Amino acid sequence: MTYETLTQQAIPSSSVDEQALAQAELYSHLESQAEAVAPEHLTTVEISFYDHEYYLGEKLVAAITYDDDLTQPWVVMVNAKEKHRANTWAKCNSYITWHHKQGTLEAPLPTPQPEEVCTNSNEIMAQVFAECEKFGFEILDDGIYSNDCKLGEVGFTNGNWSFIRTAEKQKRILCNSALDAVWWLSKAEMLPTAEVIPLRALC
Repeated sequence: MTYETLTQQAIPSSSVDEQALAQAELYSHLESQAEAVAPEHLTTVEISFYDHEYYLGEKLVAAITYDDDLTQPWVVMVNAKEKHRANTWAKCNSYITWHHKQGTLEAPLPTPQPEEVCTNSNEIMAQVFAECEKFGFEILDDGIYSNDCKLGEVGFTNGNWSFIRTAEKQKRILCNSALDAVWWLSKAEMLPTAEVIPLRALC
């Protein structure tokens, strides 16, 4: 029988230190790349059991609502347009989070046509009025009303549309257009009526 003897050779400590340093640099590089690529986290706000809004910073990027469809009542809305339907809220939530991570949640906005560009307060009010008319809302000096109840306000400042709901006493939320702003205010009608300030209470 033949036996082989195995011997361990000492690895110089300088090569171990170099390898550990190289490994640490690699991990640091990978972490910085992951941070650069990773999208910001979405913040979810529960408006009611049926309505949830998703924010990226202060910008409203998506929402989940509910309608009376028998098979797929849960709806994902992005830029005031239906993007997805499902039979459970969880599936809509997964759709939003997955597409956000992939960077495909928001489609690029079309370039505004010349008639959509606001240059003065009259044009801004005309756009807000046109959108409110579609929903049957009334514009008064202090905000937008539905059935004598103040829903909130729509504004246009520094090239950005925004809205604020009266019932939530929240800060202004940025959105993409007058249509988006009024559409999001229309969702305030679904909040409990005790939270909406009646017109007569403001007089």
